[in-house]
Amino acid sequence: KKPRTLPVTEDGCSGELDDNHLSLARESLRQLLHDQRVPETVRQSLQQDYLQVQKMLEKIEQEEIHISVLGRVSVGKSSLLNALIGDQRFSTSPLHGETREAAYGKWSEYEADGVILIDTPGINEVDGVERERLAREIAGRSDIVLFVLDGDITETEHQALRTVTESGRPVILVLNKADRYTATELRELIDALETRTAGLLPASQIIAVTAQGHRKIYVTVDDLGNETETERQVPPDVQSLKELLWQILEREGKTLSALNATLFAGQLSERVSERVMQARQRVAEKLIH
Repeated sequence: KKPRTLPVTEDGCSGELDDNHLSLARESLRQLLHDQRVPETVRQSLQQDYLQVQKMLEKIEQEEIHISVLGRVSVGKSSLLNALIGDQRFSTSPLHGETREAAYGKWSEYEADGVILIDTPGINEVDGVERERLAREIAGRSDIVLFVLDGDITETEHQALRTVTESGRPVILVLNKADRYTATELRELIDALETRTAGLLPASQIIAVTAQGHRKIYVTVDDLGNETETERQVPPDVQSLKELLWQILEREGKTLSALNATLFAGQLSERVSERVMQARQRVAEKLIH
């Protein structure tokens, strides 16, 4: 397990600024929930948004960090989370579109309070507009997003990646199924991904992994030229991703959760203001008429 360490600020105040950020974010969410100036009609029209605020407030109070995966169908999102969590917590059915709603699992390997891993539906599922909306929504509510590929990035993936990075949350581009490539092919593919995603995220946040373990045949030849085949189980390899996640969690910690909550509260405040203005406009037009 990764030892838990608290981030230390330049003046030596361990975690103090993070706690202040969380307190401010918590207070902002509470004010947003209980603002008596918001008309009931507006509150009803934004009912789902207010429900998300309530969930986010509970998340902060429980000191949880949410890490979600996003990507096309069958790139190995569920397998990646299972490899990180060390258990078959998430469904890995070979059928397309089996992940129909968000699934949650606690990442106990990192010794911190409440690191939650979240699986999401594929962003390119046929007739899956609602699933894609859900996937983007979950990513928008998460503190860290793992954007998973299994090859060169497509136009659909690039557009989705741009949308997620514009949300202001840390994004790690995960190239899964790295074992399918030779060392030279893998280097060329990573170089291509670095070029295609330049300006969206730093090259240091592009990680190659193998999330699904597999069996491999090894052939040995003795002194007499007799060949012997041995089958061995090759375990998943996600260590580089784990280490990067540990670094982000240790460096930014609670600030991630506070920033995410503040961003969401600000976005909802804007929507509330727009709805209030629209309601006032309708009243004014009715009065003038």
